[in-house]
Amino acid sequence: MNQNADKSKWLNLALNVITIILGLFFVYLSFNFLTIYLLEIEIFPNIEYSFPYMAITSAIISLLFAIFVFSFVLRPNRITDKIEEWSELDLSRYIDGVMLMLLVLTIWFIFGNSIADGILAFELRTIVGMEITELFELTMESLIINSALMFIPFVLIPILWVKFINNGNYKKYLGLHTENLTKNIILGIIFAAITLLLAFLLTQTLSIFGIEEQNLLFEEMVALGPIMALIISLSAGIAEEIFFRGYLQTRIGLVPAAILFALVHASYGVIIQIIGPLIMGLVIGYLYLKTQSVIGPIIAHTLYNLTVLLTAIYII
Repeated sequence: MNQNADKSKWLNLALNVITIILGLFFVYLSFNFLTIYLLEIEIFPNIEYSFPYMAITSAIISLLFAIFVFSFVLRPNRITDKIEEWSELDLSRYIDGVMLMLLVLTIWFIFGNSIADGILAFELRTIVGMEITELFELTMESLIINSALMFIPFVLIPILWVKFINNGNYKKYLGLHTENLTKNIILGIIFAAITLLLAFLLTQTLSIFGIEEQNLLFEEMVALGPIMALIISLSAGIAEEIFFRGYLQTRIGLVPAAILFALVHASYGVIIQIIGPLIMGLVIGYLYLKTQSVIGPIIAHTLYNLTVLLTAIYII
């Protein structure tokens, strides 16, 4: 008994030390971006602009994450009490604390970076008169690496969460079961067609109001050919649907999950790439709500991406 208590004590101490380091990392990021904002430091060579909107947004996001992380170290408090109330966590357990910190890193990596990148792209286009593709080259190698790495936050973390927090079967808890497989595949194809139709109507509606934004990142993806189109479509379809539908929607609901899904696509810096994914998130989220399976959403998402990319490659 004493050995278990000692082990738990040392594990919690190690977790607190790691958490403090993580909190200091967010403080450093916040201070760094705040310095860029206040001193108008130029981030990129040959660009005489300090990107103040991106810098101040990143500073605020990093500070919020720092406050959240340090609240965990200083538990119990109002913040940690609310976390336990709203979630499945018991923060007196070591493993629950580990999973919370992994989730914090996941949320920062996915959403914090997407929002900052989107503002950066927007400032580049509207103020500097450049496109994000002029700063960062999109290559086949970088896309393959990115497609592989996205499985860590989008798939691995939800699986670990289900295993250690829910003590359950990840196939069941994340909607990865194969019950009614044929039906779900057919529904996925149908909802892909519905999503494509809605995307077309959205594009036509925006063009009526004179909103026709060019997405150069998309054009660079198209230029990489059909094999890369398949890889991009499959990786995004599988990883994003497991995370946003199987993991997030189950816990926070259809609309909040769809909004977060849209925010992830803010990194393109194009308004239509936020509105479009929001509509897709609502439509595919409804499919998940009715079937409780991510098979249909994966099929729909993959077919949607693949159809759009292949159409751009071979027809447009």
